[in-house]
Amino acid sequence: MKITLIIPNYNKENFVVDCVQSCINQTYKNIEIIFIDNESTDNSLQKVKDFKNSSMYDFIIDTAENIYPMCWDECIEKAQKYITGDYYTIIGSDDLIKEDYIEKCVNFINQKNPLCFQSDLLWFSNNQILRQTNHRYSNLQNFKQQLLTRCCVNTPTVFYKKDLLEKFNLKTNPIEFSGANDYDLYCQIADSDIIVENAENWLGYLYRENEHQCTWQMHKQSIPYDYLIQSKWKKKWEI
Repeated sequence: MKITLIIPNYNKENFVVDCVQSCINQTYKNIEIIFIDNESTDNSLQKVKDFKNSSMYDFIIDTAENIYPMCWDECIEKAQKYITGDYYTIIGSDDLIKEDYIEKCVNFINQKNPLCFQSDLLWFSNNQILRQTNHRYSNLQNFKQQLLTRCCVNTPTVFYKKDLLEKFNLKTNPIEFSGANDYDLYCQIADSDIIVENAENWLGYLYRENEHQCTWQMHKQSIPYDYLIQSKWKKKWEI
């Protein structure tokens, strides 16, 4: 089984080398790395280009036009044409993954054969563990109910089967929902009678908390994206 790691990047030169190194250091070797830069103005792209020559993996580097604020849609769309893995996941360029993270994820895939799944998330900053977040739901109905109150998916940990979005005609909407469009995507998944399976453990994703990340920038905005998404799906589901 081949796994594709997509790394979207914008101005993360202080963290990107550690991120890419953590991907290269995986105990599971059947992976490819697709690095898409979102028109960075710092030196992060060059740092990754220097890295590529020493990697033993399939390592693709490309750029995407920076169109939408606070989301990676342009990068992910560009990456789609390169994916050859059976599953893909998106790694934040300021985050880290433990060396056996992909191996543990593949073990879960082999056990459950999910269309998509998530795992627990460990937050850190300045080499200090801050907290662990997890989400639990018992069935599709419970998944939908939780989605109507909050985004109950740890986005950085999600793995997708390669053809999932195309097969079910699922699309993100960055124009309407900006960086919260992943929340709307999970509602679309649930609306297709698909549950984001849960590994119910921390498998090794380390999420770096910092004031420059998209999540922080979203919270500074006055637009209530979560409320807009919840209202949209409450009307459709009538729950």
